[in-house]
Amino acid sequence: MSLRVCRDLPGVQILESERLINFPGGGSLQVKSTSHPESLRGVGLDGLVLDEAAFVNEDAWTEALRPTLTDRRGWAIFISTPHGPNWFKELYEFAHTAESWATWQLPTSDNPHIDAAEIALAKAQSHPATFAQ
Repeated sequence: MSLRVCRDLPGVQILESERLINFPGGGSLQVKSTSHPESLRGVGLDGLVLDEAAFVNEDAWTEALRPTLTDRRGWAIFISTPHGPNWFKELYEFAHTAESWATWQLPTSDNPHIDAAEIALAKAQSHPATFAQ
């Protein structure tokens, strides 16, 4: 959710320096980095979104983020482009057989916000294996 949209909501408190949005009903949204996984420990979470998960160190998920979901039986959404065989690929394969997990795999061309000409240019300027990911 963009800050622009949140600013228009009544009663929302935005603390940009903390990358935190507090909602009037008691919920909050905070953006954090996985660069220092130890800084992610300790807080119980109802849910999290891990963007570009394939590029995140596995320890950030297994040792810091996953435990934060345990207390509240929280949910996680992993968003990523592939990055070769790694922990994210293994997690994706696990999700195919795990109960209460789901996977989606969609090409960039399905995104109505990305111009087809831009995709064609990226394909022309990329190594085929890189573009395929």
